[in-house]
Amino acid sequence: VTKWAYFDTEGKPTLHKEWFHKSTAEYDDRGNRIETITIKFDKFGNQIEKNRFNEIGNRVSSETAYFGNKIDRKYDDQGKKIGETWFDADGQQIETEIVVMSIIFESQGERLGIGAGDILTHYDDKPVSNFSQFIATRDAEPQNSPPKELKVLRNGKVLTFMLSPGEIGVQFRNRPIPGNRPSSGGSDSAW
Repeated sequence: VTKWAYFDTEGKPTLHKEWFHKSTAEYDDRGNRIETITIKFDKFGNQIEKNRFNEIGNRVSSETAYFGNKIDRKYDDQGKKIGETWFDADGQQIETEIVVMSIIFESQGERLGIGAGDILTHYDDKPVSNFSQFIATRDAEPQNSPPKELKVLRNGKVLTFMLSPGEIGVQFRNRPIPGNRPSSGGSDSAW
């Protein structure tokens, strides 16, 4: 068996008693299980956790899907994602930073001069390190609120931009802080 999933009597995805819908397994040439992936969901059907295990049930790190072995996602009461946390194979949290990957043409981000490679450090005088939390904070702001200060790090220099409410027009990526944790993978969001 390489994949198993649970469905209700109408064929719609449903959750196992341990709150996962689907699990997959990989095997070596001799038929030995070498890795299992379990994905868990909340009551809204949002993916809240992804775990990778080796053949003896120990967590393993992934070089392909994320930059860690486990990802926990948090959602508000309406099912909207408000945060993500990554963990390494030892269960230690991976510290992340938000890096700008690209800018949308004629967007607020382009007009302000935000550039690919910029690292977000502070928004409204509060540190930022996870784009889901950053976006949730921005989404909660009234559309008529005044612009707020965004600080970014570019080539070792801190730059400040005044962001108006609404979409910024950039694609972000959470990534491990260099030299702190494994560096492969990441998770993207356009906003």
